[in-house]
Amino acid sequence: MAGWLRENGPSPTFLHSPSEISEVSLPESERWPQPLSKAHLSTFSTPIEGKDLATPDLWQPDQTLSDGIGVAFRNLTVQRSHCSGYLPTFGNLPLRAARYLAKSLGGERSKVTILRRLDGLVNKGELLLVLGRPGSGSSTLLKVLAGYTHGTHLDSDSKMNYKGIDAKTMHSEFKGECIYIGEEDSHFPELSVSETLSIAARFKFPKFKPEATLETQEAHCQYVRDLVLEEFRLSSCKSSLLGRLTDEERRRLTIAEAYMGYSAFQCWDNVSREMDTSTSFRFVKSLRSSAESHGTTSIITLYQMSQNMYQLFDKVTLLYEGRQIFFGGIHNAKEFFERLGFRCPDRMSTPEFLTALTHPEEARYLISPGQDNIVPRTAEDFEHVWLVSQERSALLNDIVRFERAFPLGGLALSRFRDLVHVKTGDRRRSTNRLDESPYASSFSRQLRLCIVRSFHRFESDIIRQLLSVAIYVLLSLLMGSLFYDLSGDTSSLYTRNNLLYLCTVFCSCVCFTDINMLLLRRRIVTKHSSLGFYHPAAESAACMISDLPLKLLQSGIFSTIIYHLTHLRRTFSAFLTFWLFIFMGAITMSSLTSLLFSISKTDTQATFSISIIMLVSMMWIGFPIPKNDMPQWLEWVITINPSAYVYRSLILNEYQDRQFPCSSFVPRGPEYSFVRSSEQTCSVFGSQTNSSEIDANIYIADMFGFETSQLWIALPILFGMTLLFSIAHLISSENILFKRQVSGVLKFPRSRRPIKRSMSDEEARFSARSYMTSPATKKGMVPETPRHKHILHWKDLAYEIPVAGRNKKILDEIEGWLKPGTLTALMGAKGVGKTSLMKVLSGRASIGIISGQILIHGRPRDVGFQRKVGYVQRNCLQSHSTTVREALLSSAALRQPASVSTEDRRTYVEEIIRMMDMDEFADAVIGVPSQDHLNVEQCIKTTIAIELAAKPQMCLFLDEPITGVDEETAWSICLLLRNLANHGQTILCSISQPSAFLFSAFDNLLLLGRGGKPLYFGDIGRDCAIMIAYFENHGGRKFNHGENPADWMLDITTETSTSRSTIDWAKKWRDSMQREAVHKQLDNLRRNLALTGLLNNQQLLNPPQEFANPIVIQLRSVATRRFREYWRMPGYSWALVCLGLGFATATGITFFQQPNDIRSYNSRQFAILFILISAPCSSRIQIPRYLHDLRIFKFHEQSLKTYSWTVHIWSGIIVEVCWNTIIATITFGTWYLAVCFDSKSHHNGRRAGLTFLLIWGYYIFVASLFLLITIGVNSPRLATRITDILFCIFFLSSGVFVPLPHVSRFWIFMYRISPLNHVVSAIFSTISFGTPVSCRPNDVVVFNSPPTTTCLEYLAPFIQEFGGSLVGVMGTGRLEEGNRCSFCPITDSNSILREFGIEPSRRWWSIGFMAIYIGFNTAGVFALYWFLNVRGQKVKVINEWEIPDHAVSATRSLRKRLEVDLYGVLSGEKQTTRFDTKDKLRI
Repeated sequence: MAGWLRENGPSPTFLHSPSEISEVSLPESERWPQPLSKAHLSTFSTPIEGKDLATPDLWQPDQTLSDGIGVAFRNLTVQRSHCSGYLPTFGNLPLRAARYLAKSLGGERSKVTILRRLDGLVNKGELLLVLGRPGSGSSTLLKVLAGYTHGTHLDSDSKMNYKGIDAKTMHSEFKGECIYIGEEDSHFPELSVSETLSIAARFKFPKFKPEATLETQEAHCQYVRDLVLEEFRLSSCKSSLLGRLTDEERRRLTIAEAYMGYSAFQCWDNVSREMDTSTSFRFVKSLRSSAESHGTTSIITLYQMSQNMYQLFDKVTLLYEGRQIFFGGIHNAKEFFERLGFRCPDRMSTPEFLTALTHPEEARYLISPGQDNIVPRTAEDFEHVWLVSQERSALLNDIVRFERAFPLGGLALSRFRDLVHVKTGDRRRSTNRLDESPYASSFSRQLRLCIVRSFHRFESDIIRQLLSVAIYVLLSLLMGSLFYDLSGDTSSLYTRNNLLYLCTVFCSCVCFTDINMLLLRRRIVTKHSSLGFYHPAAESAACMISDLPLKLLQSGIFSTIIYHLTHLRRTFSAFLTFWLFIFMGAITMSSLTSLLFSISKTDTQATFSISIIMLVSMMWIGFPIPKNDMPQWLEWVITINPSAYVYRSLILNEYQDRQFPCSSFVPRGPEYSFVRSSEQTCSVFGSQTNSSEIDANIYIADMFGFETSQLWIALPILFGMTLLFSIAHLISSENILFKRQVSGVLKFPRSRRPIKRSMSDEEARFSARSYMTSPATKKGMVPETPRHKHILHWKDLAYEIPVAGRNKKILDEIEGWLKPGTLTALMGAKGVGKTSLMKVLSGRASIGIISGQILIHGRPRDVGFQRKVGYVQRNCLQSHSTTVREALLSSAALRQPASVSTEDRRTYVEEIIRMMDMDEFADAVIGVPSQDHLNVEQCIKTTIAIELAAKPQMCLFLDEPITGVDEETAWSICLLLRNLANHGQTILCSISQPSAFLFSAFDNLLLLGRGGKPLYFGDIGRDCAIMIAYFENHGGRKFNHGENPADWMLDITTETSTSRSTIDWAKKWRDSMQREAVHKQLDNLRRNLALTGLLNNQQLLNPPQEFANPIVIQLRSVATRRFREYWRMPGYSWALVCLGLGFATATGITFFQQPNDIRSYNSRQFAILFILISAPCSSRIQIPRYLHDLRIFKFHEQSLKTYSWTVHIWSGIIVEVCWNTIIATITFGTWYLAVCFDSKSHHNGRRAGLTFLLIWGYYIFVASLFLLITIGVNSPRLATRITDILFCIFFLSSGVFVPLPHVSRFWIFMYRISPLNHVVSAIFSTISFGTPVSCRPNDVVVFNSPPTTTCLEYLAPFIQEFGGSLVGVMGTGRLEEGNRCSFCPITDSNSILREFGIEPSRRWWSIGFMAIYIGFNTAGVFALYWFLNVRGQKVKVINEWEIPDHAVSATRSLRKRLEVDLYGVLSGEKQTTRFDTKDKLRI
């Protein structure tokens, strides 16, 4: 097995004896923190204000866990419901939903087995290591043992005994004593490290401690916090907000937070992923110490484990495809498999050996000679051997003895319950349910601490909160200026009603902006609940309580500004009533929003449901369409709508017992100056004959059907609704937590079937890889990738970035080269600049100053350099809905030259897939992390394959490809890189701390120290001899046989080692002969390669292209990919369609076929407004999608010059136009048929066509505006706030609430530039122009004509000037009191249009305006992206050696067989040589 990595012999071996584990190799300052022991706590006697706080019994973890807890499990079989391996799409999602419903109603669904018949016993104080390849079920085992069974089913024969405690009791009553910590780091970003741990310490403080005063509690928690900060090396960043921490610091914080709970049973699932090997060793060592001192039991999965770390465990179990093939002591595992016929090579660690057995092609190399026909090969074979082994029989006997000693429900349960009560301080042993809570703190204390934390978050995020208040002030000022200084007569009644309606809508919809915070909080609360910190309901209640002051302030600011600018009822009691109901409306709708979110599973569902509820609350409020005009079967909606009660109270508060002078009479004019009061009347609702004033009580009764006695009825109803919604929210948040997605099921397009390999396939794969034992045959197994011919070399390379107003040097005078056919390792401690160096060399650095020389074959890098190199990032930045094969084909299509045929690209991609052993998942969708996603190994292979598919011409850079993966994945990746290097590829790979086995695969080493200073560059040598000799000769300690060379090198060179104080390795390198030799070699490379490169460089005659393909090909490929993404995201796509359809349906039902009367025309404006609101609501859902696509392009595709930034923007615009066309068509069709269609009209076709164009244009405008904002703002929350402000302004300036003739000059300007005003006006005039208008009975104005004239004669001048008509039977006789006239003020829609300042002849102009707006947004998208990301050079390059222009001209002359003194031009020497393009250079 040793021959495949390197032909230069074996590498050092590992330590195998526990006695050989040396703590000397880890300095005291670098050792992992030890657990808090009783000695630590007993020394707590820090006096505060003269008081002795030495209270060692306040928290006694050693006493609590002295009895510990273990677990025995038998026949543990875990299944999950069968999930279809086919990818849901927009087309098949309804069929899938129907099929799922049928299966749910028809009976039990089929299940897939994840774990099969596992047995195990872990006693208290023991550490169990779970080994297995990704997908073996190791994570599932930990989750099941910790009680995380969502999405899985335990077989009825499965038995689990937690030392006398059954699984249900353990995971409910003793929640927090059995925890699971995975790879995810979820924390509140507004809190600092210190605040996070302080709150955690307070949550774990006992709930019943009558002897503990507040001072002792706080002082003790601070002491524990400071101790944990120091021991986990977080003191340096304790004041830093969590959003500014590095990945490793966040990982250590997660571990520290969970560690503070002193849980008896701990499951750690690959928690060391972001940490290097030495840090992981210190972490496991701390668990070992905790087990010995406190009796804690830990079950751990780890990747890339050293032999020293393995020796810290007590037991190990090995899983193979969900089957258990070993369980026992760590020293028995190796011996067990060696008895089966396998052998462990000398330089392979035991965990590497065990994991390799589960890989068929690797296990073949581990077979002892002559044992080929005896050893097990498949998972079934291994399982059978294990089931009949003596080790399993002994394990079962131990389990039986354990179960007899600790029967379920016996004394052990009582004892552990007593110990937990001691830990939580519950010595009274009350029978009260709350007293027996599994949480350490009482619910009241949890609530108090959550409130304190909420205010800490508020304080840390004060800028954003002030911005929120500023937004309230801005919107209040805008609304107040629109309705400024309303008059006290009847002319203000219409606008006054609209103002109160807008106030109600504002307080109802303001909670819509809280969704992003709810999304962030949900995952964190779920984790804290599982750790036993607090009830999720406590956090929900705390958030509602802590939001009250802010909502009170916001509503107060809003009410004060609106009330005084608009001249509402000027009494103090009326103002307080107004404020009260605005505040009550805000908190009621906020509680409803929280409830809807807590019962939603995804953010898309939450946004959809909340949007529909917001529409209903705005529409069925009793104003856009009065209750009397609604269908009777829908009147109940107003009854349950909180906003309806708020609006009714605001109306009654404003109008109750008021008299409004009439401002407009019928008839009026010069001819009617001297008529009696009985011969004219007010022209508004509720008017009475012989009265010049309007009784507001009568007005609101006629207009809305409100009674004055209903003012305060709404208050208890709103209180009751708030209480009901809040209780439901608390219950749902407590019981419907954030559900972790069931991962591990790959999704395939329906046209593709997943490939299932049989054992014969595995054998075939082994035969195909037999070249590993023969270096001479390696070449044939690698596809015909182009051999790299260029040498990348750099000298005196430095890199500075701006930090806090000054430049910070990241890299400092680095030199080196990358030659074809070599594999170079880039190493160093975390934070030394490894990733920065790779970005600088690959041309991906986006900011800062680069100085020095970076040459490619003696020449400066050209504009196409970035696409000629491959760069493999740690994260798989690809579209979630793209399959692996499609991603490779896209890379080949966009980055390979256009001269390569499509068939050749496909053939090459298939070769890459076969070479990298990706056939099984080649057609799988990449997926979303933590859901149906490729595993770690598959992700890394896919990322490497994508770069190989591009056929990089120069170099391949890989950033930490083996960090955080298991040993076998790291092994396969290094194997791949070694083979690529042997085939002529130039590879630079950054690694943290590999095993000796992996380190021997590399040829060269570039080692960086603190400050980005080079410590070594050169060959590693056979058995790392050259590298070891260099460091030993310069003062490093002697290398001991058996040490890992990589660990030894990092130990003596990192600044935390003991040798740091005496040896400056950066200075040693600067003064060394090796560096002098490197500089000479670099000078030779520059001089010789530059001349040769000029002679052979076609780019001097044909300038390089920035991209490999023309713009048209790029656009076609990218647009096709984005269309496919939408099609394969059915939940997202259907949410957009259903949102538009829901808005159209709700509006259509509400305003269905309204009659052509005066009041219905007013309602029709609201129908138009409501249907247009669906556009921004749909685009709001799309913001995360916009940002995801932008992130992929900026951080991956743009840096690799995959395609142009203009192509990225154009493809997004094209897709959005097509998709919004579909949504607009569905929305328009549903809405128009219900609201606007007139079967008697002959103009339906033209009106419908123009209306559709306007609605479609508005959808496109909104999409382009959201795209413009997203380009400029890289935060979903901030982008949402900006769009909310803009559409609030559009909403106010729509022309519906205040007619154009009645607004100020500022708002006239806003009306003219408002897209929503143009669309609403054009649609309203289109569907209303030229239609007759009738009057309802309460719209008719009744008065008496003079005794000497008829009604027709009396009203003739008025009708001629103002319009209108008489209705009913017109009087023609002469009566004593005169004729009684019934007059309809408006008879045609044109009069209504004139009142709103709408000109029907200009409705076609709105199409042009929308085209201008769309064009402006589109141009703005390009201009803004160019300004932020393309304009100028953010990276300044200085001191880089360049070829003089006269040298280039001379070379062009040389191409024409002319004699030129080129060498003298370049080197300054006076040599003249005759060149010929067919001959070699002769000097």
